Amino acid sequence: MSGRPIPCKVHRRGGSLCVLLVKEVRELLPWRAGDYVAVRVSGEKLVMERIPLEKAAIIRTGEVQPYAETLFESR
Repeated sequence: MSGRPIPCKVHRRGGSLCVLLVKEVRELLPWRAGDYVAVRVSGEKLVMERIPLEKAAIIRTGEVQPYAETLFESR
């Protein structure tokens, strides 16, 4: 497959939008139904990457900060 963009249609689902990945794109990805993806928006570009299930909690809650223990020290 060439590096050219492949058109995929945006659909409305309730109050949300979804992107339907065409077969040619799906065959290039190791994704399966039910996988979690991280989504970033950069201007008019959308960047999606599959994340392992154990990383999903970090994205939702944030990683523990190494300096957090200093918040409880008295001055």
